[in-house]
Amino acid sequence: MIRNLLPLLLLLMVYSCQNSIDRNLPQNDEDIIDIDLGGFLLQQDARQQSPYYFRNTIVFKNSQGQEQPFIMLQPLYTEQFRAQDIYPDPEGIANGVNYKYTVERYAYEFTCGPCGAKLLVEFVPALCNDPMLKTEDVVADHIRISGFSFFDPNLRPPNPILDVDVSNNVFCEKTERSQYFQNITIGGKEYQDVYFGAVPFAGTWIEVHYSKEYGIIAYKDKNVDLVLDRLE
Repeated sequence: MIRNLLPLLLLLMVYSCQNSIDRNLPQNDEDIIDIDLGGFLLQQDARQQSPYYFRNTIVFKNSQGQEQPFIMLQPLYTEQFRAQDIYPDPEGIANGVNYKYTVERYAYEFTCGPCGAKLLVEFVPALCNDPMLKTEDVVADHIRISGFSFFDPNLRPPNPILDVDVSNNVFCEKTERSQYFQNITIGGKEYQDVYFGAVPFAGTWIEVHYSKEYGIIAYKDKNVDLVLDRLE
């Protein structure tokens, strides 16, 4: 009986070796490769990067000179924020590569009820470009700014207006209008180290100027045109 089983066992062992699964690789052309990059903390303390840590109100003025306060209830801190970005597979084996990683995230969300707008400022480690299967030195500190109207469903862009890799001073999500200013005057005030982001969306441009020292100093979409007056 044992002699009869030996050929069968050998056959099963050979079949198993021929069909072993490498879980890091896709099983067919429709699969996506998963790569876990690990966990990342902000290289610089986000409280030092942000002008909003001890302030909860941005007071803008509109084009008519009226004050438009944007109020934040409290900063949002996530110690282990799960992020992922999918890029094409450079080797052409799969439909894509899903880079997964865990980061700490500071977020400051400001809302203006009367003008029906919301602004979100994030400090978070993230990818800026396709890592091309690299796993070292591909995640860096970012400032991301999003803005949208909750009265107008046509003014809710899916991507940030401004996304800057501040570790390397590089624009991500860059458009032809993205620009860095060493000095710029807005609303009669001079600012240094200002990033300008502008994205086309729903037949209009959504624009933001961000100063490292003062935060958002100007925001514009088809409904509002705002310039910073003060922080409170």
